[in-house]
Amino acid sequence: MPHPFFYGTMQLEDIMKNWFTADEHYFHENARLGWGNPDKARPFTSALDMKEGLIARHNEVVQPEDIVWHVGDMFWRTCSYEEAFNVLSRLNGIHHYVLGNHEEVLQSQYRLRGFFASFTERRYIKTDGGPKHGIVLDHFSGRVWNKSAQGAWQLYGHSHNELESREDSKSLLSCDVGVDSWDCYPVSLEQIAEVMRVKKENRDGNTGDNRKG
Repeated sequence: MPHPFFYGTMQLEDIMKNWFTADEHYFHENARLGWGNPDKARPFTSALDMKEGLIARHNEVVQPEDIVWHVGDMFWRTCSYEEAFNVLSRLNGIHHYVLGNHEEVLQSQYRLRGFFASFTERRYIKTDGGPKHGIVLDHFSGRVWNKSAQGAWQLYGHSHNELESREDSKSLLSCDVGVDSWDCYPVSLEQIAEVMRVKKENRDGNTGDNRKG
């Protein structure tokens, strides 16, 4: 059995587009309401409306042959097997899952894992359009990660758009891919590459570091 922090590795060379998302919290009313903060409320009128809205926004940009990386906390703990099945059966894409901290549904309902091509605690991938030294997918943001010193990226969730505006995040080659950071849409590799381009310029400008990512 691999270590619980084992890095599954995949080289992605196909023409499919890569998308990333996290923290959908399907069926979580408090997430819809922004955890008590109206400024962070999602643009939906009910938990059911949020389910339909998230599915619609996902399918608006993701094609059936695309690859989708879910970086944790897809379903809230009160979600039933039938409700989760309904969501997963309607989402476009070839899905991979990285575990978060609210995984009662997917941990207990093993049949739902059949919707995912992989199901791991953390993931390390390489893909065309990404950095030379790869991408670490982890639900939790870190200060350092595998090959971060060489320019590898980290994509994370969990923080619900609380970290990216911080001064110390502006030059860190990591990015919150949760739906609260991207208007309730998945985010493409190309969008992330643009974010990282700006962050790398900030990093190199602040340190005089001319390393190639």
